[in-house]
Amino acid sequence: MITAPPLYDEREVLEWLKLKAYELEELLNVGIIAPVAGGPTGEPRYCAETIDRLAAREQRTRLSDALWWDFDLQQPAYMPAGAPWARSVDLPFYPFDDDEQQSWARRYYGLKKACAPFPYPYPERLARHRSRMEDKATKAFARKHGSGRRSRTWP
Repeated sequence: MITAPPLYDEREVLEWLKLKAYELEELLNVGIIAPVAGGPTGEPRYCAETIDRLAAREQRTRLSDALWWDFDLQQPAYMPAGAPWARSVDLPFYPFDDDEQQSWARRYYGLKKACAPFPYPYPERLARHRSRMEDKATKAFARKHGSGRRSRTWP
């Protein structure tokens, strides 16, 4: 019997990562976290292995840094300018995973900051981006756990 890979619901993700709901929402908007499946009623489900890895102290610091990142200073905005600061994890695009994510975060945060205190002005762009991130995460999850349709082999 094949067992399904473990998945967490939103409440468990908030608990494990010690986040508030609005912080999880921002990490979803940036693409650092993405759901990989839907529950029976359509609620998002997250890969337990990924969430467990992100629950490490250094990774939680990285998530916090991503929420407060200042692209001009190249450090979290909660740190005073010129204060000694070190990365919690060695990543080339710290605190983001890759160049694409960093580029999107720069655009997203820039527009959000320019339009404050109002919400992000282009909800359709945000929805498209989140949908792409969810699709990528779902495909990677399916490849890793061998779920989904298998390609047919021809004689």
